[in-house]
Amino acid sequence: MFERLGLFAIIVFGEVVIGVVNGIGGMRELGLSAWLNFALALSIVFVLWWIFFTLISR
Repeated sequence: MFERLGLFAIIVFGEVVIGVVNGIGGMRELGLSAWLNFALALSIVFVLWWIFFTLISR
């Protein structure tokens, strides 16, 4: 069961990363706020990924 949950989490986090990258790719103007939002979104996904798989491994 934990393996399936882990695979599901990988798919969900991957889809979020793809959505963030597609979102910034579709913007016409890439100002500082766009890059900060992009970095913040990827950081949040990375931290959630790290927390999730750290807790699952225990």
